Amino acid sequence: MMSLLHSEAVLACVASIVGALWTLLKSHEWMRGMRQRKVNDALEALEAAVDATYREYVRALKEQDPSGRLSAGEQEEARKQARDRAVDIARRRGVDLVETLGNDFIDLWTGRIVKKLKQA
Repeated sequence: MMSLLHSEAVLACVASIVGALWTLLKSHEWMRGMRQRKVNDALEALEAAVDATYREYVRALKEQDPSGRLSAGEQEEARKQARDRAVDIARRRGVDLVETLGNDFIDLWTGRIVKKLKQA
């Protein structure tokens, strides 16, 4: 039994298994890093789209209304424009915005970005 454990074939097999596990661990870390970069790119695209929509659409509406407030319909249209623009910007960067952030979470992220821009 001991001679079997010390044979070259067993040692080569053990080294191969350890190497495969190490590679699997490193590739998992690499994939996690790639996923995080995609999320960051998607959020940057969404932030750029929200900022551009504010400058081009929302600001003009606020200047027309003495109260400076948008109606519910105008807010919905602004969100739609920002979303469409963000999808386009992200696509040009090689990122699928809906797949990366999730369809249900795009409005949540948009709201967070709007809140952050209002505080700035």
